[in-house]
Amino acid sequence: MDSMIPIASLTVRALTRSRRLIVVALLLAVPALLALVFRLSASGATDDGFTLQLFDLLVLPLLLPLTALILATSALGGEVDDKTLPYLTLKPIPRLNVVAAKYIASALVCAALVEVALAVMYAVGAVGAFEGQTLGALLLAGLAGCLAYTAVFLPLGLFLPRQGLIVGILYVVIWEGIAAGISTGLATLSVRRYVEGTLHLGLGTSPLASLAPSSLSGATSLLVVGGIVLLGAAVCTWRLRTMEMP
Repeated sequence: MDSMIPIASLTVRALTRSRRLIVVALLLAVPALLALVFRLSASGATDDGFTLQLFDLLVLPLLLPLTALILATSALGGEVDDKTLPYLTLKPIPRLNVVAAKYIASALVCAALVEVALAVMYAVGAVGAFEGQTLGALLLAGLAGCLAYTAVFLPLGLFLPRQGLIVGILYVVIWEGIAAGISTGLATLSVRRYVEGTLHLGLGTSPLASLAPSSLSGATSLLVVGGIVLLGAAVCTWRLRTMEMP
C-alpha cells in the first residue's frame, strides 16, 4: 500500500500538468455552454430534462469516454514512451500495486473533472429549479462512467502506447457513440449501457426517469461496472508481467 501512494501521487501530478488537461477541460465545458444557450434562447426557462438529455446524448457517448481515454492512455503509455516504466517494474513492487496506483490516479483526475463539469452544467441549466435527486443521479452516473472507462482504456497505454489514443477515439465514436445507440444487442457489450443503468438507478421514482430508460437494474449495472474495473486491472497486471521492457 505504501508503494502505491508515491506512484499515484506522481501520476496525478503528471496528468494535471499535462497539456492534455487543457483539451479535456475545453471538451467538458461544452455541456455548460449548451445549457447556457438553452436558457438564453428559452428566455431563462429551466428544464431538468434538458440537462439529462445533454448527458445522455453528448456527455455519456462522447465527452466522458474521451476524457477517460485521454487521461488513462497516458498514465501507463506515458511511462512506456518516456522509457521510465522499467524504473517502476524493476523495484520490488507488485505489478498489481503499480496498476492500482495508476488506475486510482487516472480515475481520480477523470472523476474530478467530469463531476465538476456535470455540476456546472446542471447549475446553469436548472438554476432556480434545483432538484437534488437529478443532480445526484448525474453525478452517480458520471462517477460510474469514469471508473469503467478508465479501466477500459488503461490497458491501451501498455498495448498501444503510440496508437492507443487513435484506437480509443475510433472505439468511442463507432462503438459507444453509434453502434451502442442503434442496437440493443451491441449495447450489451458497451460500457454506455451500464452507465445508463446507474443513471436510472439514481433517478429512482422521479418523473424524469422516463427520459433515461434502462432495461437493467441498478444493482446489475453497478456489478458490471465493478467487473469491468477488475478485468481492466487484471489485463494490465498480466501485460506488465509478460511484456518486454524498453
